[in-house]
Order: sequence, then structure tokens, then C-alpha cells
Amino acid sequence: MASMIRIGDFARLAGTSVATLRLYDEQGLLAPAFVDPESGYRHYRPDQLADFCCIGMLQELGFTLREIRGAGDLEMPGLLVKKLKASERQFQKERQKVTQLGLRIRIIQGLLTLTTSDVIILTVPETTVAAIHLEIPTNDQVGPTLGAAFGRLYETLHREGVPPTGPCLAVWSSTPDMVTDEVVDAAVPIAGSLVEQGDIKRQTLPSVKVASLTHTGPFSEFQACHIVLKEWLAQQQCRLNGPYREIYHTPPGDEAVTEVQYPIEPLAKMLTVSSEL
Repeated sequence: MASMIRIGDFARLAGTSVATLRLYDEQGLLAPAFVDPESGYRHYRPDQLADFCCIGMLQELGFTLREIRGAGDLEMPGLLVKKLKASERQFQKERQKVTQLGLRIRIIQGLLTLTTSDVIILTVPETTVAAIHLEIPTNDQVGPTLGAAFGRLYETLHREGVPPTGPCLAVWSSTPDMVTDEVVDAAVPIAGSLVEQGDIKRQTLPSVKVASLTHTGPFSEFQACHIVLKEWLAQQQCRLNGPYREIYHTPPGDEAVTEVQYPIEPLAKMLTVSSEL
């Protein structure tokens, strides 16, 4: 008994309460090393402090007392691995939330500098482009995928001696609200002929009437253009009529100039055609 510690002293050493130790005993987690049959006093060995600390650490990791009691020494490593994987999944979800929150903040900042009065109507002339057709699974891949495509286009044009005649642009066949399975053509306006190579094609973009809005500022904020253009469409009773375009007048940066063009069609025209049918 000389090496035994009474429950009150053990509780003080462990930084816990006597009630907690009694609960652990009742739950089959940490039984006293010795119980005096006459007095009923519980006594613990000094090495049981390590057991107590392990239980506390497992609780901090989210394990319930039932899970701790049910797992033997051999099963515990497997449970810890499962808990680690679950925590990693949760971390990824929270990181995505933080990323989305940051994006929303940047869009709101962009809205502070744009209104529907900034929208202008243009007739975009027919344009010949060198283009690469892309299908992008998720929205977070858009930037790297477009960047790589533009790099290949400019490299090919330089090698073939075909000069660009304007800034690069993206022609989106998917709607502005899509964030998965997006379909887009990365394009660079050109003059003259171009020998098609692999997935680099020569295309002619048709002349089209568009509602145009230009944003100047961090590239991450220009998505506000889509919100303002949608509001403008509602005000003017128009609809998006075909693939829309994003023109990147300058490289990304604090003073990037990005233009969004929506092909438009009046709703009145649509209603007239529908009534005739």
C-alpha cells in the first residue's frame, strides 16, 4: 500500500475531481488499483496517471466515454486513424467555406464600384479567333485551366508569326450561374490565316449586340459584373441570348481591366414569337 495513492490525492495530481474518477470507475474506464474492503476507500497506482491522461486526450479528440471503453488497446490506433481522416474531411469543408466567404467578400467589394448605369450597349463586330475548347469540371479549376490555354495560344501564335489583334477572351457556353461542368472557349483575336494544330482551332465569332460592363480592380472582384448585368437585364426586360464573353484587357492585378459582355434579346420579341406560334 506504500505505493498507492488515495483517491483525493490522485484527483489533485491528475487535476480532476473525485466525482470524475468515480464516474470513470463506474464506466469501466479506470478502476482503482485497490479498494479497502473495510473503509471503501479507493487507491490508485502512480502509473495510472498516464491512463487518466490518455482518457482525457481521447475525449479532447471527440471520443465518447462509451467509445473509449469499447476500444481495446489494439483497436485504438484504428479508431485514431478514422478520427484523423474524419477531421481532415471536416477541415477541407471548413477551408472551402473560408474560400467561399472570401470570394463573396470580394464580390461585394466589386459591387461597391458598379451600378446598372455603368452598363452600355455595343454591337460587337464579327471576330476571327484562335481558340481552344475546354470543359472544366469545377469552378476552382477555371483560373489555372484558362491560364494554361491562353499560354498555349500565345505560344502557338508567336511561333507561327500570327499577331493577336486584341485581348484574350473567354466565350462561355455554360450559364453564368454554373460552377460545375463549365463549357468555354479560350480565344485570342487574330488577323490572317492560322494552320489549325491539335485542339487549337480557327473560329469566327459572329457579330452580336451585347450589354457590356467593365470592372477595374482586383481580378477576384470582377464577378460582381455578372450580378449587375443580371439586374440590368431584369430592368430592361431582356434575356441572355447565347454564349457570353469575358474579355481580359489586362493581366490579373490590383488594376486589372475585365469586361463582361452579355448577348441580349428583348423579352417583348420573345413574347411576340411565342404568341404567333
